[in-house]
Formats: sequence, C-alpha cells, structure tokens
Amino acid sequence: MMNKPQVAIAKCQKIHDYLSVRKAVKESLDLIGGLDSLVSPGDRVLVKPNLIAPYHYTTGATTSPHVIRALCELAKEAGARKVSIAEGSGVGSKTEEVFAVTGLKEISARIGVDLINLKKTKTVYLGIPNGKVFRRLKIPEVFMEADVVVNAPVMKTHDVFPATLGLKNMKGALQEKDKKRFHKWGGH
Repeated sequence: MMNKPQVAIAKCQKIHDYLSVRKAVKESLDLIGGLDSLVSPGDRVLVKPNLIAPYHYTTGATTSPHVIRALCELAKEAGARKVSIAEGSGVGSKTEEVFAVTGLKEISARIGVDLINLKKTKTVYLGIPNGKVFRRLKIPEVFMEADVVVNAPVMKTHDVFPATLGLKNMKGALQEKDKKRFHKWGGH
C-alpha cells in the first residue's frame, strides 16, 4: 500500500545560488519528516529530474541542477551507499546533450553520483493489473533496483494539460515507443 503523498513548499530567496537552494530543499524536506526518514543507511537512491530537452533551468522547462545536487547530497548525508541521477529526455532529444546543457554532467562528476541515460539502460516489463490501455510497460530496471526513487519534477504548464508535475515527470522513465503510445492515447 502506498503512503499518502506529502507536499511541502519552502521559499528560496536566491534561485541561482546553490547554498540558498539547498537550504530551501532541506527545509521543505524537513517539513515532511526529512530525507533521512525515507533514506536508510546503505540504500540505493535514484533521483529523477525533469529534463525534457536541452534547456537551461531558467526557462522553467527543466529541474534546477541546484535542486538535483541538493537532493543527491542530502541522500548521501542520510547514508545512501549509491546515488544516481536518471533521465530519458523527450522524444527527439539526446539525453547526453541534455545532461551537459543542464549542468548535471558536471555536477554528477563533482559530487560523485552516476548519470543514467534511461534510453540506453536495461529494461524489464512491469505488469499493470486491470490496465485499460496498457497491460504492461517496459521500464528501466534501475527503478526496480532502487530502494528509494526521488521524483523531482518542475511545476510548469503544458499545451494539453493545465500543469505537469510528478506523474508526467515519470513519463521520462518510459521507452520512446511507449512515450509515443501515451501521446496517441492522450496520456501526455
């Protein structure tokens, strides 16, 4: 049984300053019990940003690299033995280019976390009991191997939906073929 989702918001005065962003990220996590209430020593943590295309975070289209760095560092401080950043950019975008443009390639090297291109990683089939459109989907195996998955979307609008948040962000975990199938069925 899944826990009821919790949402916390903290104000950040300087969105371009890593230490200010880290403080706000930690404050928001502390409001819901802290990251160490979710991450146990020895856990494998997978952080899933929203990196649809090679856009700088100031466009509002991609998750701030400061937020991702803060989440990764806080997970390590909570005792995670392995922290990875995983993304499969939007259809037509190259994930490696997106990692570079968004600054996550540099950050991952600096703080010692893995970058995983979800378009190129091993996949497994996950059954969807009572699925109406999809009975099973191919998902990256790293999601099944992770002890904790941190979904780090961007609050933004979309041409089809009024807002896109956590659920839409996880579409980045799907394979290209399934992303296209979602569009066909209206599941942007």
